[in-house]
Amino acid sequence: MLLNFFYYIYTVKKNIINQKIITMAYEHTNSKGRVYHCNSKDVTLKSTGRVQTIYYFSKDARDTACDLPAGKVVIENAKTGLPMLKNK
Repeated sequence: MLLNFFYYIYTVKKNIINQKIITMAYEHTNSKGRVYHCNSKDVTLKSTGRVQTIYYFSKDARDTACDLPAGKVVIENAKTGLPMLKNK
């Protein structure tokens, strides 16, 4: 009985470690039909030492995926089709 309990705990712990958290992030399909995923990253500015969040788009889904930030809209470069964020 006690052995079964420890095996259950081991199995649950193993499953939690092996699972990846999947977040639904903002996706943008450009005029050429390519899908881009919105990502964010916190960076420290060298000049002031302030931490600022930057947003960027990638062709593949990453762990840094995020939703579209409030007050921003997606625009597309007419020449290259790359998406960019712009204030409303």
